Amino acid sequence: MAKTLPTRAQADKTYQWRLENLFENNAAWETCYEQTSAQAQKLPDYSGMLTQDAQTLCAALDQITEVTMKVDRLCSYAHMRLDEDNANTTYQAMNDRAMMLAVRLGELCAFVDPQLLAAPAGLVEGYLRDYAPLKPHQYTIERTLRLRPHTLDEKEERLLAMAGEVCQAPDIIYSMLCDADMQFPVIQGQDGQEVQITHGRYGLLLENKDRRVRKDAFDGLYSSYKGMANTIAAAFSANVKAESFYIRARNYPSALQSALYANNIPVSVYENLLKAMHEATADFDAYLALRKKLLGVEQLHHYDLYVPLFQYEGKVSYAQAIDNIREGLKPLGEQYWADASHAFTDGWVDVYENKGKTSGAYSTSVYGEHPYILMNYQDSLDSMFTLAHELGHAMHSFYADSRNTFSDAQYPIFLAEVASTTNELLLNRYRIEHAASREEKQYLLGYLLEQFRTTMYRQTMFAEFEYKVHTAAQEGQSLTGETLNGIYAQLNRDYYPSVYPDENIAYEWSRIPHFYSPFYVYQYATGFAAAVKLSDDLYRGVPGARERYIDGFLSAGGRKDPIDILKDAGIDMTGTQVVEQAMAFFRQSLQMLVQTL
Repeated sequence: MAKTLPTRAQADKTYQWRLENLFENNAAWETCYEQTSAQAQKLPDYSGMLTQDAQTLCAALDQITEVTMKVDRLCSYAHMRLDEDNANTTYQAMNDRAMMLAVRLGELCAFVDPQLLAAPAGLVEGYLRDYAPLKPHQYTIERTLRLRPHTLDEKEERLLAMAGEVCQAPDIIYSMLCDADMQFPVIQGQDGQEVQITHGRYGLLLENKDRRVRKDAFDGLYSSYKGMANTIAAAFSANVKAESFYIRARNYPSALQSALYANNIPVSVYENLLKAMHEATADFDAYLALRKKLLGVEQLHHYDLYVPLFQYEGKVSYAQAIDNIREGLKPLGEQYWADASHAFTDGWVDVYENKGKTSGAYSTSVYGEHPYILMNYQDSLDSMFTLAHELGHAMHSFYADSRNTFSDAQYPIFLAEVASTTNELLLNRYRIEHAASREEKQYLLGYLLEQFRTTMYRQTMFAEFEYKVHTAAQEGQSLTGETLNGIYAQLNRDYYPSVYPDENIAYEWSRIPHFYSPFYVYQYATGFAAAVKLSDDLYRGVPGARERYIDGFLSAGGRKDPIDILKDAGIDMTGTQVVEQAMAFFRQSLQMLVQTL
């Protein structure tokens, strides 16, 4: 009989985060909410006055920052309280109100960027140079001013804003079609019982040891997408056209350059990622050959790529996980762990599952306080790695927040997965080195190689699909279902040369929602590659690596362009060397696995 989950009130408070550090109680939250709402309403008083002198600009930005920090704190408390028990109607209402306040704040501050961009060239730059109190806002202002060449006049910007809701329609239509209306077939499970395919179950079905179940799940899922192929292609094509409309309106040379411009990422970063991964196809093929051999199949199919090659039933308690993480992160030094250990003693982590609690795991930062981590710990190796991953996010935020102003503390998505993955890789290497059995070592190496496959290879293939699709659209080609399927099928043949080209894999692009946010997924691959080099330098004790990582990367937050922050940590993403070093580590790990067989 399944164990019944405790309610939130019944769960052991020893393993719960302490949100009282944010607000003593709900009444304190309400008081702050009312005060912050009133303060926010006064911000438009600065409209039209921002650039009259440096003092007024500074006063306005200081006020906006103060209100934004308070709204962030209100939102964090409300959504974390709701995550404790999603059925709690009090916190449902508080979360809704907090989100509405955040949206309202955006509306009230909408005058800032247009007025900065409308200022005569050199005026605001002079304020930054001559008025020291503006220093905390320097990078934020400079990022805004960089948009001048791609900002239109007030009337044109208003028209673009009005078009926003229409241009979001393809993404909304796709979501409604695939997440709400689409129905997937029922297949026979391994136990002979009927199982309906769902988005959530599909991944588990592909991990099933029974190959017939995997094949039926694969064919069943894509039969539904195939039946909607023309509609989905039309929605995606409309999304690409909407993006094309914006890049033409804002005078960007291409959709790729538009996506990279805000964070000042050179196009060479994207192009060199694709180049380096194409050159590493042979390494990946060697891994696929091993997978084929271990599965004992005559021909490897796409539905064979997710079933685990090794099993490990060992249990890892929460206390044991903390001990392992401490040992695994020793290359980061005593001070890092002294700071990180507070997560486990000072109420940062909400550890165990309870009835109504949000599933999965995340880390969230609250400036001026400490980070928080949500877990649903399950006494497994996977949960231990998840805890290490989220602790990496938390410590990135801890150092960024404690060593930067609020405006400079937030690091961009391009950097977001580096610290978390570095923690995972350090822990994995420690566990491999200290594995208690051959089975555990094989499981850990298999886990590592799958991270490479699903992050470096798969996400890069996704990135190349986007590159080809948007290039085709810019050249005037029609993005029909047939065209999109053809591009995606060929990429699968390029990236998976020894895998049988199942007909249905051509439809996989149609179930990837990230493609509706152009040129996003490549950051998973670049972040992973950067983490491989950082963790390798740390693990081997390369002189200066620890200082560069903590002081040059974790502590930088978002006060520089992300490419420059990585360079300070010894990572140059503008060439191919970092990706090539990552793939060399992949080869070494594959050879290590082969030696255990």
